[in-house]
Amino acid sequence: MPPLPNQRQERFSQELAKGRTQGQAYAIAGYRYTESNHGGNASRLSENERVKARIKELSAPVAVKTQVTVESMIRELDEDIALAREHAQMGAAVSARALKAKLAGLLIDRKEVGTPGEFESMRADELAAALVKLLHEHGLSVVEDDAEPAMIDVTPGEATE
Repeated sequence: MPPLPNQRQERFSQELAKGRTQGQAYAIAGYRYTESNHGGNASRLSENERVKARIKELSAPVAVKTQVTVESMIRELDEDIALAREHAQMGAAVSARALKAKLAGLLIDRKEVGTPGEFESMRADELAAALVKLLHEHGLSVVEDDAEPAMIDVTPGEATE
C-alpha cells in the first residue's frame, strides 16, 4: 500500500505504528489536540478504514522482525561465533558454541539430587527402593529381575508396582 494521500493521516498512522498514543500521534501529525475533546477526533481518525489498513501495514514488518525463535537465536549465535573467531576471541566463540548446543538440545544441565554421600550409607535394597520410588515419580516403569535383584530394567511408560 502506498503512503496515504493525506500527509497528516500518513504521519498519524506512522506514529501509531511506532507505539505512540492516539493523542500523541494526533498532535505530532499536526492536528489540534486539546484535552477538552478528550481525544475524540484522534479516536475517530484511528477508526478510519484507510488509516487502520496503513497502521496494520506499517506494523507488520516490526512484528516479524521482533519474533524470536530458537532458529533465529542459533543464526545470531552463528554470526557471533564468526565475529569472535575473526577477532581471535576464542573464549567468546566457545561460550557461543556452548549456548548454541544448549538451545539445540544437545547439552542438558544435570544436578545432583540429595546431599553428598547421602546414598553411600544405604544398603543395596534401600538404594534400590529409593531409586524405584524416584523412577515412579517421573512416570517410568520398573521391571525387577528375580534372578538378579540388583538389576532394574527401566522403560518409559506406566509405572508398575
